[in-house]
Amino acid sequence: NKLFCLNANTGELVKEFGKNGEIKVGLTPIPPVIYKNQLILITTSSILKVYDLNTGKLKWKYKINKTKNSILFPNFEKGSPWGGLSLDEKRGLLFFTTGNPEDWHVGVDRPGDNLYANSVVAFNLEERKIQWHFQEIQHDIWNLDIAAAPVLTILNKNDQFIDVVVAVTKLGNTLVLDRETGEPLFDIIKKRAPISNVPGERTSPYQIDLNLPEPVCRNKFKKEHLNDLLDSEDKEKYIKIIESAEFGFPNPPKIGKRNIQMAGCVRWAGVSIDSEKHILYASVDQVPVMVTIIENKGWKGKYTHKWDLFVDKNNNPPIDPPWGAIVALDLNLGKIKWKVPFGNFDNLKNLYKKDTGTTNRSGITATKGNLIFASGTQDKKFRVFNSISGEEIWSYTMSHPGSAPPTIYEINNQQFIVVPAFENGGKNIYSFTLK
Repeated sequence: NKLFCLNANTGELVKEFGKNGEIKVGLTPIPPVIYKNQLILITTSSILKVYDLNTGKLKWKYKINKTKNSILFPNFEKGSPWGGLSLDEKRGLLFFTTGNPEDWHVGVDRPGDNLYANSVVAFNLEERKIQWHFQEIQHDIWNLDIAAAPVLTILNKNDQFIDVVVAVTKLGNTLVLDRETGEPLFDIIKKRAPISNVPGERTSPYQIDLNLPEPVCRNKFKKEHLNDLLDSEDKEKYIKIIESAEFGFPNPPKIGKRNIQMAGCVRWAGVSIDSEKHILYASVDQVPVMVTIIENKGWKGKYTHKWDLFVDKNNNPPIDPPWGAIVALDLNLGKIKWKVPFGNFDNLKNLYKKDTGTTNRSGITATKGNLIFASGTQDKKFRVFNSISGEEIWSYTMSHPGSAPPTIYEINNQQFIVVPAFENGGKNIYSFTLK
């Protein structure tokens, strides 16, 4: 819960900053940003805090999600920012995304839209207020937090260059919003949403449905996704499950009925954008999970959820691959340029006659030199792709999967790429050079 100010060259504490070089800030997973000699951060309690950069003293704070019940702001837990901060220094606007409320799949005790959860938020630092927000999902009961940090870029729309903020979500949606107003640059459709059978659950009557930009992943399960290579026992099992199940958002999880969701898509590692070509690059998961609402016997009249794995007898997803992919999306047009499998299980390559892709967590980094650096797949490889075609041009097997987007820097005209490999207990950092 402390923030330390260190000398970047020596690692020593800067003693004149706060007490013993530290500030007690509250718990936050997000690195702070600096604006006009102010250090700005947001805690997991949804409190935006602004400190004097020289003294370390708190100047002011703002509560994003209200904690006292009212008609406009019913109380709910979580829904806090944890994906990252982006600063438009010229406008004095701070952008962040927010998570989902709790409980994850039952919202009986948190009626209403749960304002500012599952949202992209623009905060005006000069006026100390929320300038606008865009809520992707109202009253989320699907655990679809917006985990990735928003990205600031410029688009060419109708021969006009527009400053936008872009957020990619677990639903596979790419939200492209005007920085000043929050207006979407692509049409947002709202469709009537099904209701829940959980007593006291009041789902939102409408939810959004985007035609463009095209989804960067398979964001809804379909029975046609079932793998033709399943043996007869597995196939019969999953056909029975599918025939009695519902499929993902906006169908709410229900009592005694499986809801098959495509989990993940884009998570906390976020995306990489080429601001000159206006292309967004994302690494995605495309693996299903089953959610069912059950009675919570510990609390009379209360309900909770259970998750069931959706895997075959070999613990592989019973759907057609790829199960993980890298995607290039044209932000001007909202159209997918290409999609390629990301990762592979060697023992399955002969069976599927192609790369299967794997779940991945660490994100990717694209460069002006038409390269994409990527890691985080279960096969532990660090890969380089051609960003124009999606062709894999080089790979290296590490000790563990990568755990964060690769970092690129330059010393004496020599470029270096650093990849942390901390997943699954890894402790190594790898450094590569470009030649």
